[in-house]
Amino acid sequence: MNLARPFFVLAAAFAVSATLSAHALTLPEALGSVSTRSSVVNAEAELQNAQTNLGRVERDPLAVRSDLVQAEQRLALAESSLEQARYAAQRELTTAYTGVLQANAQAELAERSASLSRRSLRVATIRLENGSATQLDLQDARAGLAHGVLLVRGMAARTHARDPCPLAYLVEQALPPSGTPSFFSR
Repeated sequence: MNLARPFFVLAAAFAVSATLSAHALTLPEALGSVSTRSSVVNAEAELQNAQTNLGRVERDPLAVRSDLVQAEQRLALAESSLEQARYAAQRELTTAYTGVLQANAQAELAERSASLSRRSLRVATIRLENGSATQLDLQDARAGLAHGVLLVRGMAARTHARDPCPLAYLVEQALPPSGTPSFFSR
């Protein structure tokens, strides 16, 4: 059973994935899209309504003091809600961004593990040919390579089973389909 061939196929797949991720968003770019999130857009609309209502109440000569206080409180609440919506969107995008970074690091670690296992198999084979290793050493190296290949396959399966770019997906949800910039496309 030749385990090196599936490893090279998966390594090529990761190389393509790495090339595609070179065009990924940076954290500041992702956070720049906070204002397009639906919760933030809704909070901004509420703030605008509260500002309009306060202006209307201030211009109304028949308005009583309680109406003015209510309008001011509604404005303060809308400002607070907008700030909360922005922070929630930033937290959501930052969590997704760090998740992508973690998944990329795990995939790279799996690739390195498989590469090291492949080298270990070559060393064990050479040592066996020279008489300084046993069949058990060779089998152990093969098992290590099989484990490394399974790690790489597992990372590839998890990456492709889910959305390949969850950060872009989160940002894309907040944008209208016609306004989606090309760097969000998959």
